[in-house]
Amino acid sequence: TYWNIRHINDDLCREHNLSVLQDNKHLSKDYKEWLECRRGNSWKSILMSDINETIKQSHTYEEFISLMLAKGYEIKDWEFSDNAHKYIGFRAPGQQRWIRGRVKSLGKDFTRERIRERIEEKARIRTERMQRLYHRSGRMINTSEERFADSPWLKQWAERQNLKEAARVQSRLAEMGIQSMRELDDRIEALNLQAVTGKNTTIALDKEIKQAGEILRYARQFSETRRYEEAYEKSKDPERYYKRHRIQIQQAIGARAVLNSYGLDANRVNPEEIEADYLRLTGDRAASLDAYKTAEKERYNLQRLRDELASYMGTDQSRDIERDTKKIR
Repeated sequence: TYWNIRHINDDLCREHNLSVLQDNKHLSKDYKEWLECRRGNSWKSILMSDINETIKQSHTYEEFISLMLAKGYEIKDWEFSDNAHKYIGFRAPGQQRWIRGRVKSLGKDFTRERIRERIEEKARIRTERMQRLYHRSGRMINTSEERFADSPWLKQWAERQNLKEAARVQSRLAEMGIQSMRELDDRIEALNLQAVTGKNTTIALDKEIKQAGEILRYARQFSETRRYEEAYEKSKDPERYYKRHRIQIQQAIGARAVLNSYGLDANRVNPEEIEADYLRLTGDRAASLDAYKTAEKERYNLQRLRDELASYMGTDQSRDIERDTKKIR
């Protein structure tokens, strides 16, 4: 009876251009939460939006965690280990309760396992796309195919097209000051080394940024709550004071422990200095990532030009591009 009434109600709403509640796949959600999700104001809707956006920006699962921490989220049980709980947990700044990455809470695409799978799927698609681009034969026409043997005119046309393409490639390389295959290979190797170095530097900076972000978060937490710890130690009635300020005292003690684990004296830590260092690291990472992408793009373009030219000139590495210019012209 309930479902019949619901369908009748939905039909009436559609007839009069009124909104129809969508099927929530039997997930429990009260009206207030549903309304906040419609407005985009609920903790869950904001978290889901941030997760989706961060997945687009991430190349690895570890980078995803680092970027979410940089956005101010507290994250627990994100590791894939025996000690971690079954579900990953997120808590935004100012939020009291943790939100677990469960199907019932956020949906099937926001579990710990599915988040990693989505990042790996994105990376795999990007790699396959780059491989297709990298392994394509370029604009040179393979005149050894059977269709060219059966048509001398078609083969002659293809050879003219290859000659034009070889001239275009030679002209571009000459503008770069490259006169031989050996010079071209050296340039490609140098760019490859630059790209690898930039990538490794970026990965190393990601680890430093993650650590600096955690130190900054707990340095701020200790700065805001240390007075409660000090007052508790000086209190004439510590039991009563602890009951009134239990959360702040525990936060101060926890922050001190984390800072000590990094070899820092919590009483001497300056959050402003740590924040400046954090911003410097993020700036260095942006520069390193830009250098890595620039080198990788230039290497890819030169490799493609080399493949096209090699398919026309043959595999003899000692031949000069400049000498073959006469033939190309």
